Amino acid sequence: MKSNEFISTACSVAAQTAVDGTLADCRRFGTDPAVSMLGLIATGNEVARLAAEVLEQLEKEVTNGNDRR
Repeated sequence: MKSNEFISTACSVAAQTAVDGTLADCRRFGTDPAVSMLGLIATGNEVARLAAEVLEQLEKEVTNGNDRR
């Protein structure tokens, strides 16, 4: 398995686990699932933003590495 496939699979599993856990907490504590899901969306958006920054940095490093050859 390529590293990007592994990362994608790991992220999918983590996301599903977060949703399942959040819904279980809503049932347990009687909180509003919609509010909890909005919190997960905000967290997911932050993770996506950080991942985009890392990807951009990696692309710069690859480009700079190719320029040095």
